[in-house]
Amino acid sequence: MSKEKFQPVLDPSAYLKVGNTGLKNWQAVNEIIANSIDSWISGGTKEDLIVKIDLDNKQNNLEKSSLIIVDNALGMDEEEIKNLFSFFKSEKSSSDFSDEYLGLYGFGFKAATSKIGTKVSVVTSKSSAHYYKITVDYEELVKNYENFELEIEKIKHNATTKKLFNGKSAGTKIEISSFNQNFPPQVLYDWLPISWKKFMTGEMYSKKLKLYVGENISKSNLLPPYNMNIDEQAKIDLSIPFEWVDADKVKQKGKVIGYFGFRTKKDPNYTMATQGLNVYRRGQLIERHNKSYFMDGAAPHNSHNSLVGEINIEINVNTVKNAVEDTDAHESMSTAINKEFKQHKTSIKNMSIAVNTEDKQIIAKEIATFRKNNGLKLNNTQE
Repeated sequence: MSKEKFQPVLDPSAYLKVGNTGLKNWQAVNEIIANSIDSWISGGTKEDLIVKIDLDNKQNNLEKSSLIIVDNALGMDEEEIKNLFSFFKSEKSSSDFSDEYLGLYGFGFKAATSKIGTKVSVVTSKSSAHYYKITVDYEELVKNYENFELEIEKIKHNATTKKLFNGKSAGTKIEISSFNQNFPPQVLYDWLPISWKKFMTGEMYSKKLKLYVGENISKSNLLPPYNMNIDEQAKIDLSIPFEWVDADKVKQKGKVIGYFGFRTKKDPNYTMATQGLNVYRRGQLIERHNKSYFMDGAAPHNSHNSLVGEINIEINVNTVKNAVEDTDAHESMSTAINKEFKQHKTSIKNMSIAVNTEDKQIIAKEIATFRKNNGLKLNNTQE
């Protein structure tokens, strides 16, 4: 009998394969934005985080299509940019900010870039002295399997590059080209405002995330945060505790916080598709318009069209952060949320009926009833 130690070899085709993890293009962009936010958090969120996204989608010439994402966050040093291209290597879990970071696994960047295209360039800097650059062609890595290695450049800053990162000398610029599929710009406008609403409004930190879509940083390119059109008079806070037993048979406690309320004006977006709860974890959207947390196993129904809200969770989500993991914690949380909403079943049904009438007096009366039932103060017209 003999024993021998060895190091597993990384097949360079992994850089292509991780693009097939189920991410959509907008989710891939979100993974990159999440990295920018984590870097910003590491730097202390001392100023607004500016992220500029320039998408040049050539539907009939995908090879010439490109996506450039630039931030003015902390940037990376040599070791950090090398880790960016390594699999499951991340120092985030040992950081003082680990409880705030959006990603910990060292996986998202590779999955995101590979989903969008096959050619990737990263330029990053932490100082005004020099910057680092790595350029990779994922398809060429596979072709040159026997000589698999990446090259990093260290380049001295000049007057131009000192303003490369949205006017700053520190930050990161990522360029992805040679697209795998069509990438319509509209999906960015549809998904980014809701995905990052909490950072954009200053709910997470005193400084804000500012997202620009276009070639330059201008007022016309600044994305506004998502607005669910909730009626502030028909809104209550949620604080829902739950418990579960973990794998070590230890009882754990969790809490869902957020709010729910009603849309009291009908418009083209007042549909069954847009009813429900937006689920966030650490400020990042995990799921949009979730209905399972208040339907208690029943199918979605138009009688809930007026119901909207947000919840914030802390239990585990999947690696690509687009769904909550199917665990005992999630089952317990889901049961607790559904139990809470059972108490509001009549209000939800009656409010949707009232809104469908489009009669202001009927709607106002239902709002007053909802406020009274939930111990909220009534104004003079509601009493």
